[in-house]
Amino acid sequence: SSWVTITGSTITRTGKRTGTAPDGQPYATFGEGIYIGTGNSNSNDDVHHVTVSGNTITDTGTEAVDVKAPATDITIRGNVIRDIQTRTSGAIVVHLDNNFSTTDPNRINIRDNTISNISTSSGHRDGVGIVVGSSATISGNTIDRVSHFGIRVEDSGSQGPNLRLIIHNNAFSGYGIDAIWSASERAALDLAGNSGG
Repeated sequence: SSWVTITGSTITRTGKRTGTAPDGQPYATFGEGIYIGTGNSNSNDDVHHVTVSGNTITDTGTEAVDVKAPATDITIRGNVIRDIQTRTSGAIVVHLDNNFSTTDPNRINIRDNTISNISTSSGHRDGVGIVVGSSATISGNTIDRVSHFGIRVEDSGSQGPNLRLIIHNNAFSGYGIDAIWSASERAALDLAGNSGG
């Protein structure tokens, strides 16, 4: 898929259904709000130019927006994401794959979103506002009441030395550990104008 826009939608309670589907399989228990890409970085996945804007996403079974490698040219803008209990990672998750990341921060844009009340049901440092394992521009977001980190940068394996993160003008409050935290000592972080962190 390419040149896709998902806008003005209300998405809630995904992954909450119990029981068995008509094909005899149990209903999915994860239930991302919006899932972009196949999740197979070794495939011929050519998902690109996807915009997720102006949506309200609440009470999902895991990530509100999950962008899988190698989907690129993704914009997540102006969404309200709240009351999410993640099983892993965070509310918005991009490119957590050791075999892939884009090196151009302009190809992933996460901006002007309101993210609040993000918790976790795992024993790890999940319940994060935004998690990225790729170069990205993250700007103008308001992140409030998260279990651990407002923004978490993951090490992307061999791509780590080339990761560039532009993290500007975000507002943080009510985070459990840190507003911005990097698991990668090799990623270059450009931080400016962030408040509350």
